[in-house]
Amino acid sequence: MLEPTPKVLLSLARVAARGKRSARDVARFMLDVDRHTRALSRDLIDRSYMPQRGRCFRITDPKPRPIYALPFRDRVAQHYLIAATLPGIERRLVPQTYACRTGKGTHRALRRAIALKLFELSLFHEPPRTMSSNGRTTEVAARG
Repeated sequence: MLEPTPKVLLSLARVAARGKRSARDVARFMLDVDRHTRALSRDLIDRSYMPQRGRCFRITDPKPRPIYALPFRDRVAQHYLIAATLPGIERRLVPQTYACRTGKGTHRALRRAIALKLFELSLFHEPPRTMSSNGRTTEVAARG
């Protein structure tokens, strides 16, 4: 099992910070990243880690819904928990499980869903009985 050493947590903090370095809590954490990763490591090892209160805000695009954002320290802890536990359960997951898995994700899940929909349509689609070609109507033989 992956140990929550400061070195491991530093690496995971850099991953979690990608694209978010200008956010206030990310910048504050990264300014003193060594101290924060040592403290988080200590809390995880002695099992005294407690998640902090997140914040909730609403978005309207693409549809109105609440978003719950964890403080950055908790996001680093979340990255650690995934890195530490996923390899042990990876072989038991069905192939259609896409969340938090290397080489999987939203785009792969979407491609799979589209492929399944196209396959479903190919099984149950009835071709049109008539089709127009150069202004004439011709009969098309039904599958059977």
